[in-house]
Amino acid sequence: MNKKFAIFYLLIVIPLLIFSQSNEVIDSIYLNALNAKNDSLKVIQLNDIVWETMFNEQGKALKIAKEALKIAKKSNNPYIISDSYNTLGAYYTIISDFYTSIKYHEKALSIRLKLKDKLAIMKSYNNLGSAKKEIGNHQEEIDYYFKALNITEELKDTISQTKIEMNIADALIRQQQFEEAEKYFIHALELLQILGDVNGQISCYIGLGNLHHNTGKFNRSIEYFIKVEK
Repeated sequence: MNKKFAIFYLLIVIPLLIFSQSNEVIDSIYLNALNAKNDSLKVIQLNDIVWETMFNEQGKALKIAKEALKIAKKSNNPYIISDSYNTLGAYYTIISDFYTSIKYHEKALSIRLKLKDKLAIMKSYNNLGSAKKEIGNHQEEIDYYFKALNITEELKDTISQTKIEMNIADALIRQQQFEEAEKYFIHALELLQILGDVNGQISCYIGLGNLHHNTGKFNRSIEYFIKVEK
C-alpha cells in the first residue's frame, strides 16, 4: 500500500468507519428504548442516549431529549419528568445556552422539592450553581452550592461533598475570599485522602496552587504543584 494512501486511510477512513458504527449502535439502542415495556424505562433509556450524544451529535441529542420529555409528561410520572428536565438542562449547558439551562434545571428542582428527593435536590442545586457561575451571578452560584453542601452533609454523601466543597472554594476565589476558599479546599482534600481518591486530590492541589499563586504566595503555590507531579 502506498505510504501516503495508508496515512490517509488511518486519518480519514477509519474514524469515519468508527463514527458510522457508533451511529449504528446509538440507533439500535434508540429503537430498543422505544420498545421498552413501560414509559419509565423508555424515558430512562432515551435520556441515557442523550447523555451519550450531547457532546458530539447535538441535533440528535436535542430531538431525543424532547421526545423523552414528551413521553414523561404523558406518563404523569414526576420522577421521570424531573429527570427529563434535568437532562435538557445539561444539554443546554453543553451548548453554552446557560439561561435556557437554568430554566430547565429550575423546572427539575421545583418537582424534586415537592417529591422531597434529597439526593436529586442536591444535584439540582449544584447544577444551578454551575449555571449561575457561567452567567456571572456569583452570589446565587455560591448560595446554591451551600444548599447542596448542606444536603450532602445530611445524607453523609462524602463523595458529593468533596466535589461541592471544591466548587465552593472556586466560587470564593472568584469573590476574592481566599482564606475561606483555602479552608474548603483543605477540608475537601482531607476527605479525598480518606477516600483514597487520587484524581480528586490532584484537583485540590491544582486549586490550592492556583489560589496561592493568585495571592502572591509563590513558594506555597509551587509546593502544591509539586504534589501534583508526585
